[in-house]
Amino acid sequence: MESRGNSESRRLISCYVLCALPPTRIIEADFTGEYDPSQRSRVILISEAPEDTMSDTPPANDPTSGYFLDTNPTEVRRLDEQYLFVKAVFDKPSFFPSPVDPTTVRRVLDVAAGTAVWALDLADQPFASSLELFASDITLAKFPSPDILRRAGITAFAQDLTKPFPDEMKGTFDVVHAAALVFALNPDEWASMLRNVYDVLAPGGYLILTESDGLLYSAGESPPPDGVAHDVEKGMNGSSTIHAMNNILVGLALQRGYIIGLSYRLKDFLSNAGYSILSRQRAICPLGGCTETVQSVRGNSLLRFRQSSANNLNSQLDGVTRWLLEKGELEAPKGIPIRSEEERLSFVEDVRRAMDKGASLVGSEWVAQKPVV
Repeated sequence: MESRGNSESRRLISCYVLCALPPTRIIEADFTGEYDPSQRSRVILISEAPEDTMSDTPPANDPTSGYFLDTNPTEVRRLDEQYLFVKAVFDKPSFFPSPVDPTTVRRVLDVAAGTAVWALDLADQPFASSLELFASDITLAKFPSPDILRRAGITAFAQDLTKPFPDEMKGTFDVVHAAALVFALNPDEWASMLRNVYDVLAPGGYLILTESDGLLYSAGESPPPDGVAHDVEKGMNGSSTIHAMNNILVGLALQRGYIIGLSYRLKDFLSNAGYSILSRQRAICPLGGCTETVQSVRGNSLLRFRQSSANNLNSQLDGVTRWLLEKGELEAPKGIPIRSEEERLSFVEDVRRAMDKGASLVGSEWVAQKPVV
């Protein structure tokens, strides 16, 4: 594998399509206003998949592999911006969560990597030149080009998390990272995923998981205290736009058997798979207008994400409602059918107004370890 070498080579990776933009850290990216390609952060730039592999056409059929949304440039951008936002919410003082001893880390795997943005960010860290980096997903369609991956020193491969990894990888990774699987795995698939990751971790290796509970709360509501279960039915059944959004996104997730409330339900899954849980950080993730009042875990402002966090959810709802309308299954609020594109667009506009006021959801970051013995 090609070494990333020194800081100069890392700067080349970070800025190789940047040209006029200075090499600022990605967490300083300021997503405000309309999306401007000339002002994208480095990660957005280097992780955008080639346009000839994607389409802006909305999904016409049931998304495969449990994934709700299409693989197009808009979705690639959404995932990258989502990563930057979640990173800012948890606001760690260093790249790895504190239980991870970076001096023991040599081989790192990013699974269900999406656009490989986490691996690309890791590749850009000053300490990363000695690391062997790998990234996988069930499809590499949203990954950057092979040339960008090569420059970043990342080996990419296709892998279904619910299937065992190749034998030669077992017991070889010091860190495995996964995120945003809340709308991808049912309980049996979570058990398989955690078992398969356990198998590729070296003894003492770390699993880092960052997840959302999936249920939205309006600007005037507060999520329940830590450890208290969400009232999912209450969140879905009501007349507000937030209720309608939950009915669509959470309702579809529940139909597929996905888990709402991972911030308190992952503990049992991790323990049953044999992991020792080293840490768990719960965070309130503000969206849209709520970024004006809700701060990061360390008390820093998230206001710079006001527009991008709202746009992120707007984009999800736009794609999912197109698909549900085509199937004749779109209701907003619950029990009120939407039968025309005009009605759908009116609802999407309601979503934009609701996000301007703001919403929030619960997120959690876990560090679990494979026992040494």
